[in-house]
Amino acid sequence: MRGAVFLLVVWLLLSCGRTSDRDLEKLLSYIEHPREVRKGNPEDGLVVSAAQSIASNCNASPKLPGDYVLFEHILRGERFVVLSSHSDGGHYVFRCNHAEPGILLQAPHVFHDRGTGEIAVGIFLEGGPAFRALFMNSSHRDQMRRGRKVDLVRRRSHVFHRVTAALYSPSLSLVQVHGFSERKHENAGDLILSNGTELVTDKVMELKVALRGAQGTVHAFPVDGLSLGGTKNVQGEFWNRGETRDFLHLELSGRYRKKLLKDKSERRLLMNALKGLL
Repeated sequence: MRGAVFLLVVWLLLSCGRTSDRDLEKLLSYIEHPREVRKGNPEDGLVVSAAQSIASNCNASPKLPGDYVLFEHILRGERFVVLSSHSDGGHYVFRCNHAEPGILLQAPHVFHDRGTGEIAVGIFLEGGPAFRALFMNSSHRDQMRRGRKVDLVRRRSHVFHRVTAALYSPSLSLVQVHGFSERKHENAGDLILSNGTELVTDKVMELKVALRGAQGTVHAFPVDGLSLGGTKNVQGEFWNRGETRDFLHLELSGRYRKKLLKDKSERRLLMNALKGLL
């Protein structure tokens, strides 16, 4: 239920364009406290099957492992089904009335890349049926499990990746939202766009053109001579094996994340630019 409260609070914050102290306290209580890494061998196959069932039929009642909960959430008449882990298994939000083609939106580093979770939730909820599902991490990327960090974009064996792979469709674009520090990347501008490879696709360049009105500097990887292209991202690698190679990796500077959180028109510009690629 805590996930439902988080979605509602974020939607209210982003819709009104301002935050109250009480709302901010609720929001930060979620963002500041990632869930613990689970132990043992969880039944990840059940989670994958559950996600597939919900994606195809929101009325499904799949069997779940004990550390997951399933609940329904309704906002402005739209119905969502949320599959949420009590540990590090991730949060998966499915829109029941979705469109084809569509977008699978992900924010896999919400605790490390501050603001990306709120931005992704805002775009997902405000973007309508084009945004089919939203996936987010539920534990910090630097937490350890079996001697390795729980960084979802590096772990093929993690259930987050397995669920992503199970939902692949040529009619579904995968978009991931990340954040970077200006202190570490002084000349990187505000947005770095890539498809997770050393090649620049037409969609990356189309997105760059669509963002000409952005209140920040937009770069395309690697033509602008920058790093942060997501070339080791395992979800991107998997998605790019498909016939459409339809993966988009967005890196947002800290200052631009703040702008997206405060300025609804700027967030709408990014949202519409993504929808325009379908």
